[in-house]
Amino acid sequence: MTELPEDIWHLVAQYFPARELTKLISLNRAFYNTVLNARYQTVEWVMLDMKLIRCLARLQYPSIASRVRRLRIRPWFIQYMIARQDLLNSESNGQEESTWMWSIWEQITEYFERSPRHDCRRKGSEDLDLAQPGDIMSSMISAVRHMANVTEYEFEWRDLPPNETTLRFLESTHAAFSTNLSKLVLHAQISRFEQILSVTEISGLTDLEFHFDFDPLATADIGVKNEGTLINSIAPFVNRLRSSLRSLTITSSAKGDHSSFFHSLGPLPALRFLALRVSFSEEHLTDPSTIGHLLNLHKSSLTSIELRPTHDGERNHRSQAALKAWLAISSVCMTNPGCLGNLESFTFPAIDHMTTLSMIHHTSTSLTSLCLLGVYLEYCAVENVIGLLGSRPGLKTLENSLRVFMGSELVGDSDGLGKRPAPYFGMTGTQLNIWVTVACTTAMTLFGYDQGVFGGIIVTQDFLDTMGNPDPNLQGTIVSLYDIGCFFGAMAAFVFGENMGRKKTFMIGVIVMSIGAILQTCAYSVPQMIVARIITGQYLTGMPRKRVGIITFVPPACADHKSLRRMNTATAPVWQSETSKPTWRGKLVVFEMMYGRPSSHFSVLLSHHLHGGVYSMNIAGFSLSNWMTYGFSFLEGSIAWRFPIAFQLVFSIILLSTIPWLPESPRWLLAHGYEEEGVRVLVALEGNGITAKDDLIVDQREEILEAVRIEKETAPSWSDVIRGNTGDTGMVQRLLLGAGTQWMQQLVGINVTSYYLPLVLQNSVGLSNNLSRLLAACNSVSYLIFSFAGLLLIEKAGRRKLMMWGAAGQFVCYAFISGLLSQANDPDHGAKFGAGATAFFFLYYLFFGICWQGVPWLYPTEINSLSMRTKGAALGTASNWISNYVVVQITPAGIANLGWRFYLIWMVFNGAFVPLIWLVYPETANRHLEDIDKLYRENKSMILVYRNKEATQVERPQRFIDADRERIAMARQQRSQDDADVDDL
Repeated sequence: MTELPEDIWHLVAQYFPARELTKLISLNRAFYNTVLNARYQTVEWVMLDMKLIRCLARLQYPSIASRVRRLRIRPWFIQYMIARQDLLNSESNGQEESTWMWSIWEQITEYFERSPRHDCRRKGSEDLDLAQPGDIMSSMISAVRHMANVTEYEFEWRDLPPNETTLRFLESTHAAFSTNLSKLVLHAQISRFEQILSVTEISGLTDLEFHFDFDPLATADIGVKNEGTLINSIAPFVNRLRSSLRSLTITSSAKGDHSSFFHSLGPLPALRFLALRVSFSEEHLTDPSTIGHLLNLHKSSLTSIELRPTHDGERNHRSQAALKAWLAISSVCMTNPGCLGNLESFTFPAIDHMTTLSMIHHTSTSLTSLCLLGVYLEYCAVENVIGLLGSRPGLKTLENSLRVFMGSELVGDSDGLGKRPAPYFGMTGTQLNIWVTVACTTAMTLFGYDQGVFGGIIVTQDFLDTMGNPDPNLQGTIVSLYDIGCFFGAMAAFVFGENMGRKKTFMIGVIVMSIGAILQTCAYSVPQMIVARIITGQYLTGMPRKRVGIITFVPPACADHKSLRRMNTATAPVWQSETSKPTWRGKLVVFEMMYGRPSSHFSVLLSHHLHGGVYSMNIAGFSLSNWMTYGFSFLEGSIAWRFPIAFQLVFSIILLSTIPWLPESPRWLLAHGYEEEGVRVLVALEGNGITAKDDLIVDQREEILEAVRIEKETAPSWSDVIRGNTGDTGMVQRLLLGAGTQWMQQLVGINVTSYYLPLVLQNSVGLSNNLSRLLAACNSVSYLIFSFAGLLLIEKAGRRKLMMWGAAGQFVCYAFISGLLSQANDPDHGAKFGAGATAFFFLYYLFFGICWQGVPWLYPTEINSLSMRTKGAALGTASNWISNYVVVQITPAGIANLGWRFYLIWMVFNGAFVPLIWLVYPETANRHLEDIDKLYRENKSMILVYRNKEATQVERPQRFIDADRERIAMARQQRSQDDADVDDL
């Protein structure tokens, strides 16, 4: 009974703590105690909502607070309150640079803070009213002071500054719990443990759990600092509990060597359960034998041991580092008789065949529970391990996640039951990658084709007659509702696509698109055409023109599998990037590997090249649609517009004939638990006779799983974003900057011409139908050619300059277009003015193709941190499609009603974007993702960046380069030593 209906709780609450309760005490004592015990035995403070406020109000009464036995606190909301107070203080001191953004933010937070309290006041619960968010901290401090009977306490401290208020809260909790507390669970970065333990004087603990969290914003020397804290603060705290401690759990994802910490732990005579969940890598465990000595030190008391590598890659594959570490640990255990003799429960990684057999052999017949963590072993090895378990008759629980490889693991080899058909028609390596590229580029070409085809159809007379000659407003609706379909399709893919995988999402998109294309081809009325356009948009979603996606395959610093959930035009580039051979990716950029992983900057450069290669097919499809509609304009009847629409089905046939037999993304497979299949795909994509045990495959697999793990640990929820609980690196501001580029890309006016250029040339310039189509087709070729120029400038000129140059050039183009078209009706010189305006339309595409085609899609992937990639992709997608819809909807009516004045709107937007970019957009070219984090962490109130040289220069700041060189030198030294040690083994 953990939760009571609201009406019963209010019935009890209205009599407490009023005097009238004494009149009913004899009748209701049992019910009263049952209610309060059920409600308050376990208390969780994890979110700043109405439930927390109500709970704090009740816990102000000692008679209720004393009933709490288990308390869990995850105070992310404290950081928001501190940030809010800092903001108010800065405003009172005259620092008003960020007032405009925070005023909006305050309105959002007021909705979450005040509306729920107002709702409760209407119900008559006046004691639930907390005037200000700051009162919550005081209420928490007051509440814990009365919790004298708490026996289990769990506290998570992530990214919270150790100021006076939070330290006072910690002092209050530990002072109240010092008497009866038996179990303590602490989650924090190691640097925070020193502050926590400095105010903790608790004796008599029987159960202790320390979780050392990963710090994504750590500096280069954090490992050394962590080692000092482990030895000087944490180990002495544990040793002081030697007389009472029965259970000890250490879980660590933090940087730094943990060997000295394990060596510093003294004898704990009462210890029965020991769980160590740490990395076996050289970086985290320079002397693995210290774990073995720790086990041997407590061999007489331990009955349960759990050794679980933190990283899945070390647990599920036999990497050299993991093998070396495990051999060192096991050798200590096996050379000390009785080290494992008293165990009743044992969990360990079966990394090596013979070592696994020896470890089981050294346990006694008292063993009742055994867990073998997964690794890929030969069939005979697994058979030997399972066979040995027969000598343990008392074994009641067996958890075995060993994987079996039959034969040599080559794709297409025998599985022990005869020759099985080779997958992918026997293709591996380069051949297989080429076919994945064929499917992806076909999808991108189809997207560009569908985007441009209606520009030529909307001026076809038979189409207009069939649709009942719609007015400009209805024309805009027919064309623009395609974007609404794209928007909802993108959101649906964002919610459901990750569970389906790349291939299934791709296939569903192709099928839906084919249905939409057939309905468009057969349409005889406006409603039918609108429905068909919306259905087609459900397929062509998530990447309106230049969508490259976020490159996700190797480096944890840039991986973000959830941010790539789109239908085909977003899934295609992601699928391609996740199935690219690492050797191909290596040709794109020379990078230094650190701890076995490429720099995060690698993902940025890779995205440029994939953008240029894959997206050029998008523009090629756009050009093809213009030439297709121009060629068929010479035919009479409905074939002039029905065939160009039906031609989309040619691309569908290609996709439906290739996607089913191509491999799923190995990254998606590994991230969703399909480990063996994911490894097989990696082997097939690499080719050249490579096997699953090769270091190349093992390293790739470990890196993918590490990226997924870090992402899950650091990614904030949408509620955290709204409440400001996103750390101290300006994540919300960066999120808005990334989405802003998507808005600006549409508001520079590209879709005025992309969707309607023949209509624009015909209605605004006054050209003939035939000449308008021809010029639109020629312009698409020019657009395609000049789009490649952006690849040459994107690194040299940088993002800021390209966007400013492009906006300035487009401002000039629209200014001349407006001026020339205002004189196009001149009876003597109208043709010359129209020709001049046409030239500036061509020039506009030149500026856009070079400067604005790719940067708005690239910039969000660079400005957002790893943990915000998903949110950045979702917000960017929504921003682009909604603004796309607005532009496409108003263009026909704008041309018809405003004439040349309509182009002044886009002139103003382009002109306004130049100073906006100069003022607030930092440069992201030649930067690592970590560089952007440091920039915002060191300049927390930075909104205007034009005065910050490091934020605006194209070259990477020298101090970041020097720091990288130092880390690379250390990594080389460590890897050389590791290789030497492995050779010795």
